[in-house]
Amino acid sequence: GQAHICLGTTAYAYTHPKQYDLIVANTALGGGMSSRLFQMVRERLGLAYSVYSYVEALEDTGLFGTYVACDRKKVTPVIEAVKSELIKFREQGITPEELSSCKAQLGSELIMGVENMGRRMSRVATEEIYTGRYSPPEEILASIDGVTAEGVLEVGRTHINEDRMHLVTVGP
Repeated sequence: GQAHICLGTTAYAYTHPKQYDLIVANTALGGGMSSRLFQMVRERLGLAYSVYSYVEALEDTGLFGTYVACDRKKVTPVIEAVKSELIKFREQGITPEELSSCKAQLGSELIMGVENMGRRMSRVATEEIYTGRYSPPEEILASIDGVTAEGVLEVGRTHINEDRMHLVTVGP
């Protein structure tokens, strides 16, 4: 049978000034096929069907988490591999190459989202509800571009803390 694993913690609210640092960290850790979690847990170790990380920002709080779907017999090594990658990220941060790649990926996703009417309207509504104003794509691109390796390291150290993280597994 298949098991589903989430390891996560509370994170920044939508308007937090470090939100884009966390979004870049999330992209490096689990935001696609070139991300650290995907490369280690799925490609190198072959432990999972699906693996990613995510950030959910709300008005007064947020969530940073990882998700993995794997064979139930592999739950323990999967959890160990995810924790190992998170700790490595917390201690070492992001490389200059990863930082550039993540910024480019996020910029592309933003531009593609502007072209998708549903995503665009969802973003406009979220901004109106949480901030009372609309941020044009150029402003968001500038915020993404302003993220530094030091900022990413800081959010990694803030959020990747075993005392604050919660683990949930669901499966047969």
